[in-house]
Amino acid sequence: MKIIKKIWSILKELNKLIFGFDLEEYSQNNETEENNASQSANNENIAPEETKPEIGILEPFQGLKIIKKPIDDYIQTSTKKRIIVLHYTAGGTLSGAEAQLSLKDYVNVHYGLDDDGTVYRYIDEKYYCYHTGTGKQLDYQAIGIEIRNWGHLDNNMKTWTGKQLPPERVIKLNTFRGYQYWEKLTPQQIFILPLLINDFKSRWGYDMIVITHAQVKATKLDFPPDYPLIKELITIKDYPVSLGRLI
Repeated sequence: MKIIKKIWSILKELNKLIFGFDLEEYSQNNETEENNASQSANNENIAPEETKPEIGILEPFQGLKIIKKPIDDYIQTSTKKRIIVLHYTAGGTLSGAEAQLSLKDYVNVHYGLDDDGTVYRYIDEKYYCYHTGTGKQLDYQAIGIEIRNWGHLDNNMKTWTGKQLPPERVIKLNTFRGYQYWEKLTPQQIFILPLLINDFKSRWGYDMIVITHAQVKATKLDFPPDYPLIKELITIKDYPVSLGRLI
């Protein structure tokens, strides 16, 4: 041990003479740099603090994210909104419905609700568009929500396009206009839809009427009377609903 210390002492002296620096100080500095580098690497592995993404409009209800995605197809006349109409897309993607809504025919909805719970705002609520197929008297005072959902299925649980849905995505209900199988809403849609409706009511009044498209249009299927959650959200239970009760 004494020999090792002696050799170490000689090496330090030689380094001072030849290289002009203290070997012991160099060793300590190098260890400090390695520790700093290790700490820096550890810090890089720590996920940065999550920042809230910028969205199109305010979020008055926790968990509700609304993104502006303008579709320039509406009547630019401000009207008071008294009614909320629930639609489904009858397709596998929201973008497919958006392509149809973009056609210049004044047929549109105000909002789209995707599988992951994201809400897209297509037009400002104060303006109106045609989305019920019943005429101006209802549409000019109604907010339309398009929910991404295949909707009605045949008895083999296939969509109108022939796509087979897995049993866990399907619910069987009382036969409604010839159909008893329907695609379920996603858990995220189930969570967000009541928040979205309450969001509308916070601006337009808590006495707003909530109905489905099928209630005001006998040829439509969105949604059946006993569809889970929807049956709890609608404020008029009649199928069909007389337009006289709404306008």
